[in-house]
Amino acid sequence: AWQLVERLWYSTRQGSGGDINTCALPDSDSCAASSWYQRMRVYDDDDGNLANGTTHAAELFAAFDRHNIACGTAADPENQSTSGCPTLAAPALTLTSLPSGPELSWPAVTGAAEYVVYRGDLGCSMQQVPVAVLPGGATAWQDTLPDPDLPRYYRVEAVGSNAACRSAVSSCEASGAGPRLQKNSHRMLEDGTHVNGNGLPDPGESFTLPVTLFNGGTSDALDVTGRLRTVDPDQGRVITPLATYSDIAAGSEFESAAPHFELTLFESGAICGDMVNLELEMAAAGASPRTALFQLSMGDRNREFVKVDGSVILRQTMTPLLSTLDVLEDQTLADLDITLNISHPNRSELIVELQSPAGTTVRLHNNSGSGPGLFDRYDLEVEPDGPGVMADFNGESTQGTWTLSVEDTTYGMFGQAYLNGWTLHATAEGGFDCEPYTCTGPAPTEAPAGLIVNKTAGDLIFDWSAVAGAAGYHVLGSTEAGFGSHVDLFGKTAGPTTLTLVDGVAGTPPLTYFQVRAVNVCSQESP
Repeated sequence: AWQLVERLWYSTRQGSGGDINTCALPDSDSCAASSWYQRMRVYDDDDGNLANGTTHAAELFAAFDRHNIACGTAADPENQSTSGCPTLAAPALTLTSLPSGPELSWPAVTGAAEYVVYRGDLGCSMQQVPVAVLPGGATAWQDTLPDPDLPRYYRVEAVGSNAACRSAVSSCEASGAGPRLQKNSHRMLEDGTHVNGNGLPDPGESFTLPVTLFNGGTSDALDVTGRLRTVDPDQGRVITPLATYSDIAAGSEFESAAPHFELTLFESGAICGDMVNLELEMAAAGASPRTALFQLSMGDRNREFVKVDGSVILRQTMTPLLSTLDVLEDQTLADLDITLNISHPNRSELIVELQSPAGTTVRLHNNSGSGPGLFDRYDLEVEPDGPGVMADFNGESTQGTWTLSVEDTTYGMFGQAYLNGWTLHATAEGGFDCEPYTCTGPAPTEAPAGLIVNKTAGDLIFDWSAVAGAAGYHVLGSTEAGFGSHVDLFGKTAGPTTLTLVDGVAGTPPLTYFQVRAVNVCSQESP
């Protein structure tokens, strides 16, 4: 605390050029009647008499004297630590971690008129600041800050009826003690047979997804596991939903151990250009479970195609300057903008048109406006002059040769004109760099029938009827009857129509709905 006083004093002196007379003021025989030193002594006093010292006078004098800004000498009575305060015991602090936030409690301290709660984020040996002042009858307080399992550090101090009379602070108690897992990164491995090999997740593919976790807690994370599921079950299925990890020391990270998570995206439900939303549940011994959401992109709906030109625009010519841009990607346009970069003394002399590979032409600029050059984005910033609008290109393919026509319609004696370049901003109905994978065998169209679930001791036993042509079956479970979310793969077979979940009762929520779906060799599911 006194180091903080020193820093405060030092910054005050620096801000005023260091020319502060702390011990003598005009028309005053007392020491620094309005100085910081005097103010600190007044605040620290417990009996209204500064001449006999204050509760922490010796510490105050030493702190200010290190900078030659204290008054008197260490031997002066007013610089002696003296107190008439009754003895206040330090609160015996207990911390209880609750889902809604850490709760602090302590037995009542005799003579306490109020309590001050201190909190810090960096540890017990670092600075803590007051966050609550409670009446003397209070013996508990709950912190309701967000993210209650984030490590935080607390102390409590008792204060007497005289505010200068204070107890020693309590012991430091930490909330969020223990491991604290969070997702750090992931990577995609196309190490299976049902992949395109382009390094990106595509509809119809099955791929491995190693996920790295970080331990941001205060102790090592032991027995670490992860469970992964798709938020929208219609987009795909995590066919290896459980992964294990090595123990993760506090402040360290680890990638999942093989076998990693494995994900199958459905040909029917996953759409190029969409995001696959995934939910990861993380657990460790002695820690509250945590959930992280992250996304995989099935291609990119937006793509820019840039033409750097640098051609001279001839003044008043009947032959427009033509600039072409060849686009190889074949995507259906949902929206198109174009940015022009044309240097010219007077834009009112220009006619500019864009023609698509399909022959659609839109006149962007038609001798309008005034001022030099064209540096606009049509139609995000400005609308084309017409005839035509940018929406005329919607539904056409991006693939082929796009042509920009620039014509100068007026003879000009001054200034040069250049087509510096232009950019197409394309938004696709699907996704660029997305290549759906088609399985050699179609997904089964018939749903398994006659599902029966029996319980033997703690095991769950599933039986169902066979589906012709099925390569295997997925046993799915959800806490929702409609299977709209939180759908997990509880087990799978490579052909048999029965499955036993050993200790399935213990590992299953009390109310769980089950389905069985037939699959082909690519894990594409039936209804």
